[in-house]
Amino acid sequence: MSDAERRAKELDSIIKRYNIRLDNENSELKRGLKEKGSNECETQVILAEVFAKRGDTVGATLHTFLAQKINDLLNTLG
Repeated sequence: MSDAERRAKELDSIIKRYNIRLDNENSELKRGLKEKGSNECETQVILAEVFAKRGDTVGATLHTFLAQKINDLLNTLG
């Protein structure tokens, strides 16, 4: 094996390790975003219910809308 071939293999190995690390970091980031987003979505749903019980349809609609948008964003994360 020539020196150039050996270097190419080393470089390929480094790139693969880097890509695996990036995939792991992205997975952790997505997991954290999903968890926080899910918690925020639940909070907005609860707030919508509270406003609805008080008869505040504007507040209930706003919080329902926010919950839907958060849910849409969570769905884009996969």
